[in-house]
Amino acid sequence: MVCSESQIMPLYAYVDDSGSSPDSPVYVLGGLVLPDDTWEYFSADWRAALNANPPIEYFKASEVWDRRKGPFLRMNDSQRMARVESLADIISTYNAIAISCRMEWSTFTNFRKSNPVEPELDDPYFFLFFGIIGQMAIFSHEQPNFGSVNFVFDSQNEIGRNVNAWYSILKTRATARLQYHLGEKWPEFEDEKKTLPLQGADLFAWYERRNVLRTLGHDTHVRVWNALSKQHYSTVLEDTHLFAMAHDLNAIVG
Repeated sequence: MVCSESQIMPLYAYVDDSGSSPDSPVYVLGGLVLPDDTWEYFSADWRAALNANPPIEYFKASEVWDRRKGPFLRMNDSQRMARVESLADIISTYNAIAISCRMEWSTFTNFRKSNPVEPELDDPYFFLFFGIIGQMAIFSHEQPNFGSVNFVFDSQNEIGRNVNAWYSILKTRATARLQYHLGEKWPEFEDEKKTLPLQGADLFAWYERRNVLRTLGHDTHVRVWNALSKQHYSTVLEDTHLFAMAHDLNAIVG
């Protein structure tokens, strides 16, 4: 993302999750950030890659190697990997900023045992959601050419409605500077099968979690991860962060 010193770029971040099941050791929210007006071109290139022979309807990383169902059903291994690489190349070509916020499931389990929380907070997604928004707000504040950041997340049903309700409280109580960096819109929740940039976020989040778990596997996956993470900014939530976030949010509404 190249711009002159006089340009201020409004940004859009598309964010997806990986590892939402408690069976997974690590829960990740990962996203891609580009200037608002760049996503149209990104989406056109992504659609072209999906339509390449053999075409697939959508991309979801967890379904790439599923041999029973999904859009990759009729592809052989080399075709599957080639498609992943072509999509990763699009992210790399656009030089997207990759952001992530992650937490070990054991951290959240221990936190909830010692710190009763409101029912709508009783989900690690809640803390990851505010963690990645806070991370991006700080990052954009530190970059002189970056303006406000709006967010689009993959649909989360009830927890999505809960975090948006708390977000409305947080934003109305925030400083003017923070309000500016958080953008004009409330976070949106869309279907990743229909919103192409969310498929890019899904690809990044999937590889981010496997990189953390050291389960990338063969060299081709390592090359994909290196392409995705050229501009990678990551936050890890520990128990101290969860206590502080819960305390601050309770203080806001108290």
